[in-house]
Amino acid sequence: MALIAGTGAPFTLSAPEAMGRSWMLGATYIVVAFSILVQGGTMGLVLRWRKARRAALR
Repeated sequence: MALIAGTGAPFTLSAPEAMGRSWMLGATYIVVAFSILVQGGTMGLVLRWRKARRAALR
């Protein structure tokens, strides 16, 4: 995830101001923050599912 977050901002910052760089930068950070929250929020579910699956296979 860090790689994705690290590449979005430089690409946005390289855009000309006339193309709406400030809007694109804000949108980039919102998408990155949303992605981190969703992935972080589902990690507990994934770990519980994996633990239950391992227990069922034994």
